[in-house]
Amino acid sequence: MLAHSFQRRTFATNPNDIMKRVKGTQAIRKITKSMQMVSAAKLKGDENRLKNGIAFGRALVPLLPDSSFTLETEEMPEPTSTKNLVAVISTDKGLCGGINSYATKMTRAVHEQLQKASGEPAPVLIFGSKSEGQLKRSHGAYLVAVIDECWKQPMNFGVASGMATELLNAAADSEQISLVFNSYVSKIKYDTTVQRIPNFFNLLTQSEDVPAPLDQFELEPDSNLDAIQNFNEFATAAILFGACIDNATAEQSSRMQAMDNATKNAGEMIDKLLLEYNRARQSKITTELIEIISGAESLES
Repeated sequence: MLAHSFQRRTFATNPNDIMKRVKGTQAIRKITKSMQMVSAAKLKGDENRLKNGIAFGRALVPLLPDSSFTLETEEMPEPTSTKNLVAVISTDKGLCGGINSYATKMTRAVHEQLQKASGEPAPVLIFGSKSEGQLKRSHGAYLVAVIDECWKQPMNFGVASGMATELLNAAADSEQISLVFNSYVSKIKYDTTVQRIPNFFNLLTQSEDVPAPLDQFELEPDSNLDAIQNFNEFATAAILFGACIDNATAEQSSRMQAMDNATKNAGEMIDKLLLEYNRARQSKITTELIEIISGAESLES
């Protein structure tokens, strides 16, 4: 028979070992505090970009037939089209709380709803690398592309246009895009949101009629195909740009809160370790005194 030895992890009782843990936790607290301050500074810049750009990013949203909904919505509205592509905006960096987990949770819920409605699984596209690992485990067979490193520079319309091109290429056979992102509400809150965007160009090529609500407008040039294609590319880029700056602001607010909580937790752990250190130190002193007194009494006797 083979004897297996298992190592049991125990807390240090030696004052020197406890002090090493205190110093290590203090170093972690300095890092989390610094990250909190950096995120707070970046959040101001993201809030300014959101304030200046959100009107442009949401200007075409009233033309969309489906209204947006959030993770807190009790019952998700049925999509106007069952031939969908699901696109999720996540982040490239971690340490930002549960913002990517909520986006992944909403993506799975939307994908399940579309699969029940159409009987076929919808393809999934990911912006940012952090949702890739979570979705690969459950929806790896449906992933068509993962586009990362979108956030190296502050989001602008040029980058959003490139992202929109990749999105439309992946959605070439889809009639609608379900875009999942996190919408900034305040420094302590964000809503995981779904915005459904029609693929107007695909709808036109299938029916040869200008899709609603664009049929209410006069189009120039006379070729509906060129006009709708141009509008479809611009509208998708504009809405995606608004979602990206919204998600970037929510990311920084979530990271700031996560680092603030981590700093507080580290402070509480340091207090507990110092209390444990003082008890261990006092116990060691008491033991040494008892040994000295016992040795002195034995000499006298």
